[in-house]
Amino acid sequence: MQARFLRQSEEAGKLTWTCDVCRLPVEGDDGCVDVLDADTYTHNEGNARRPARWRVLHDACDPTTGKFSYWISVDRIDTPAKLLAWTAHLMKKPWFSHTTWDSILGTHAEALGAPHV
Repeated sequence: MQARFLRQSEEAGKLTWTCDVCRLPVEGDDGCVDVLDADTYTHNEGNARRPARWRVLHDACDPTTGKFSYWISVDRIDTPAKLLAWTAHLMKKPWFSHTTWDSILGTHAEALGAPHV
């Protein structure tokens, strides 16, 4: 998985998220990390062929504006501690294990210097 999701910035402990559409940093409340509800619903019904993909988007770049999604504002997950807290919260969702969140965590771990496992 390429490091498109996040990287550790020079500001200690802060994460920089990169928009999947325009490839520019997403900061503050200008965007989110989301997964479409339709994709998670399909997984709940057991009809999915692949995991529901989490996306990083500026609000203005979202090609699915108006569709329902589970989203987290980037300013709520801009440090490793916040990312871990959200992971613990998401793990309680019945559809969570059928998403690509593991890629986000793996990319984050590599950005912090952890070896790829």
